[in-house]
Amino acid sequence: MASDFVLVVAAALSITAVLWKLWKSRIKSSLLPPGPIGLPLIGHLHLLFANPPHTVLQRLSARHGPIMSLRFGHVPVVVASSPAAAKEFLKTHDAAFASRPLSAAGRIIVHYNADIVFAPYGDSWRHLRKIATLELLTARRIDMFRSARMEEVRSMCRSLLVADDRETGIVDFGKDTENEEGAKNFLEVIAGTFEVCGEFPIEDYFPWLPKFLDPAEHRMHSLAKSLHEFLGDNISEHENKRKNNKKNNTDEDFLDILLSLRDNGDKHLQNENIRSVMTNLVTAGTDTSAVTLEWAMAESIKNPTIAAKAREEIELVLGEKWRTKMVEEPDLSQLTYLQAIVKETLRLHPAGPLLVPHQSTEAVSNVMGYHVPRGTTVLINAYAIARDSTAWGDDALLFRPERFLGTDLDIRGRDFEAVPFGSGRRQCPGMALALTTVHLTLANLLHGFEWREPSGESIDTSKEQYGLTLLLAKKLRLIATPRLEQGTL
Repeated sequence: MASDFVLVVAAALSITAVLWKLWKSRIKSSLLPPGPIGLPLIGHLHLLFANPPHTVLQRLSARHGPIMSLRFGHVPVVVASSPAAAKEFLKTHDAAFASRPLSAAGRIIVHYNADIVFAPYGDSWRHLRKIATLELLTARRIDMFRSARMEEVRSMCRSLLVADDRETGIVDFGKDTENEEGAKNFLEVIAGTFEVCGEFPIEDYFPWLPKFLDPAEHRMHSLAKSLHEFLGDNISEHENKRKNNKKNNTDEDFLDILLSLRDNGDKHLQNENIRSVMTNLVTAGTDTSAVTLEWAMAESIKNPTIAAKAREEIELVLGEKWRTKMVEEPDLSQLTYLQAIVKETLRLHPAGPLLVPHQSTEAVSNVMGYHVPRGTTVLINAYAIARDSTAWGDDALLFRPERFLGTDLDIRGRDFEAVPFGSGRRQCPGMALALTTVHLTLANLLHGFEWREPSGESIDTSKEQYGLTLLLAKKLRLIATPRLEQGTL
């Protein structure tokens, strides 16, 4: 009898434990953010293939709310689509969501996350981030390269004096005629890398499937090989110059700084880390700035009043001899309307419409009243956030730089109405350099030339081409007429 009683009690306790666990699981599930019903196995992945993901997610969030639950394969996903939701993940609970999910891009492009962008939150990432913010991208370091940036802008403006098409005078913003073949090929590799990283590789959501079934896998390996060969050659070239004492402090670049730190015993800077960090700097430092510049030019020329206001401001700052002067970096702080154009461009056309995914390292139970489990991928829809009419008003879809005048509203991560660079621990460390480059280039393009559309063509900023960066669907083509006196450039 006693043994039977023990068995009954044990069985009752076991059943109670199972029921308790199921009840807790159900309670937690009921506290998840709302979302659409998914399909077996694939979840909601099928929703992302008909249209650009950021627009699909924007429409879904309008129905299900600013924090929304999805499932991509076996991966739980939460999408933030409002300023308040973004603040929850990027500030209020920043530490819990500061990691990155493992991805094919992180494994292949940057050698098993040996970088700053894709690395999970931890000691290695913190160290590399510290190097980026304290050694590579400080205000002093950025200022050191001021003359190099100015010379590049001057060279670009000179090249515009000879149009891409001599018969029509058309400048094609999607075509690079100045660089040698090797440089052109490398720029194509960068563009391809951004494109493939903006896709949703099968491996990321179905890790048990054979990798050879994923077409993105093959393309990533091909692009990574080209990137790594280019950067490997650069590392070897810099190392040879250092050995032969041909480098000095005046022409030291980012790669020299990283190599110096490595040679001085930094254990976190092996060649794989250096190559991966340089991949971050080279790709993010070229494609995103170029994309932002093209959108800014398209919107400015499409709205002649905007371009005219920018030129009037530039002429006022440069003074009576503006026809013989280019805009230089010390002038930029006085160009408030030009800054507003760039802010509005980054708001309406963020280079990365979906920020690089975050991942929760712990369960968080109070995100706007919802429960977010550990291991959840978090997508911040910067595109939807910047078009939220509750934050920006009924004219949220209009390009209106004036909305940034007379206000301290910021796009650098302090405010969450627009987060083109992210915010918190994983904010883009190259933000200051990117803004300086875009401001300087845009100012001189608008100041140095009058621009107009070719006959029979018009600028359409309503259509986009999706990748990791957001491109104009139709490349910008304009006719440039010089405004400055000959010999100024």
